[in-house]
Amino acid sequence: MKKSSITANQIAEQLGIQTQTVYLWVRQKRIPFYRVGRLIKFDEQEVLAHFKVEVEKEDRGKKQTGKQNPTFRSTKEIDPFRALRSKPELTPDQRRYRKLLGME
Repeated sequence: MKKSSITANQIAEQLGIQTQTVYLWVRQKRIPFYRVGRLIKFDEQEVLAHFKVEVEKEDRGKKQTGKQNPTFRSTKEIDPFRALRSKPELTPDQRRYRKLLGME
């Protein structure tokens, strides 16, 4: 199976967020990434699987406690100005990812 590496711009477009947010998550180590020299690359399937696992944990937490658990636990908050200033026309997948990330 061949791994496909994509750039931060491409992963940001798929998730419906800004590229700056992706780089912020890389600095916080909140998203799986690879360094190729000075470049930062992402395995598309691994990133999407990471978010799927986080969503499943959240769903299990809701069923057990009846409460909504945050998808990410970090000391730093995601800057809403950066995260929400994306293109107004989102695809259904982008809307779904934004909802999973708690951005809508």
